[in-house]
Amino acid sequence: MVTCTNASREAQAEFEKENSENIAQLYNHPSIVVWVLFNEGWARYDQERLTQTIRQYDPSRLVNGHSGENYDRGAPQNPNDKWAGSDLTDVHEYPGPGLAPALPGKARVLGEWGGVRVSSPGHQWNATEGWGYIQVPAAGFADKYAFMLRHLELYEEEGLSGSIYTQPFDVETEENGLMTYDREVIKIPAEKLRQLHSALQPSARSYADILEIKPADITNPDNQYPALLAQYNQGTKESEFLRNLALMAVRVNDKKNAEKISGEYIKAMPDPYTRANISFISQFTKSVIDPGFQIFLKHPERIDAVLGANQAEQKVMNIIFQDEILPFINSQGKTPNWAMFEKHITTLYGNPGEEIYLRARVIHSLNNNDWDNFSAAIIPYIVKYGERISPGDLNIFGAFVSVNAERMYKLGQKIAAIEWLEKALAMVSEKDKPAIKASLEKMKGNQKAP
Repeated sequence: MVTCTNASREAQAEFEKENSENIAQLYNHPSIVVWVLFNEGWARYDQERLTQTIRQYDPSRLVNGHSGENYDRGAPQNPNDKWAGSDLTDVHEYPGPGLAPALPGKARVLGEWGGVRVSSPGHQWNATEGWGYIQVPAAGFADKYAFMLRHLELYEEEGLSGSIYTQPFDVETEENGLMTYDREVIKIPAEKLRQLHSALQPSARSYADILEIKPADITNPDNQYPALLAQYNQGTKESEFLRNLALMAVRVNDKKNAEKISGEYIKAMPDPYTRANISFISQFTKSVIDPGFQIFLKHPERIDAVLGANQAEQKVMNIIFQDEILPFINSQGKTPNWAMFEKHITTLYGNPGEEIYLRARVIHSLNNNDWDNFSAAIIPYIVKYGERISPGDLNIFGAFVSVNAERMYKLGQKIAAIEWLEKALAMVSEKDKPAIKASLEKMKGNQKAP
């Protein structure tokens, strides 16, 4: 079933309505053998009741109440209490395989396993973002897959009833399919796959003859790197050549040339704001001197339109912290000259520089009990950038503002202490407000602060 959108009553009512409609529409399709309710704990609720409801809608099929319930952090700890009302116990294990627990009256299923990445240059959705749970070269994939299948066969002997390998095809950044995203390359030759699968399913039929696919090139394309680098040094600078060579330089760990070649490619990009190009730029932008840094710094709205809110600013601030702020702090000791540094950082980097500067000053001051610098930074930080501070961090900062107020009160600075405690009251979470209010009343009444 499609995952429920959130935990609201309205969303859950719509989820249950659509479940019944889906079953009513699809119940007579012979390819459907089991209905699956929840996956890995996402928006899971009333699992046993809903499992039974689906069984009432369609008593002719099995019902899997929760695929991968072992990934649900909120699930019962006792395996006997999981998969309530379900016909199956269903676990996910990567790379696996794994074995679902044996519970009375339930089949044991491995709902997801595999996730082995085999990179196929020239057949990827986005060459800079591909991933898998583990990675093997094309030449080693058949042996790895065969090894995993032998374990699966052992689990079958122990009672495993079924398994689903993740996955038949690469899906965008998930390069863990048996075939590539464009469906042009099969990563293990079809007849070899059939041979491997015959140990588990002897009557498996081969459909390879009706598919227009080619086997994966099991030679390592990165072996061509020295020759391609020589072409580059001799003047070959076509755009696609530079892009592929920069990515290859990363794979062979030639950091110096990866930086140089990617920089040339980024500077020559006609449109840096496509998703693929932003992803490439991000991969090669690790310092304030990298060409991509200025793109992220000066055009955050265009980056965020593709990647999501605040993504450009976050990357810029992380780089500023590593390249500028951390070396400054390490060179200054416990009491840095923050005022001198502020002009430098804000002049060069504008608002992102100021935001990460203020945050760093707040946290460093707290860690070193430097209340003067903390007091000088926390309010401008909250006032100007408070909407971008997580509730958890805001609550922590509020707690320290409260501590500072109590310190000032004990030093006889009553008016200032009350002002700071009122600021703390606005920052902390609801559960911490009563204690702050009690302290505030005592201060106003000239009582001894806690």
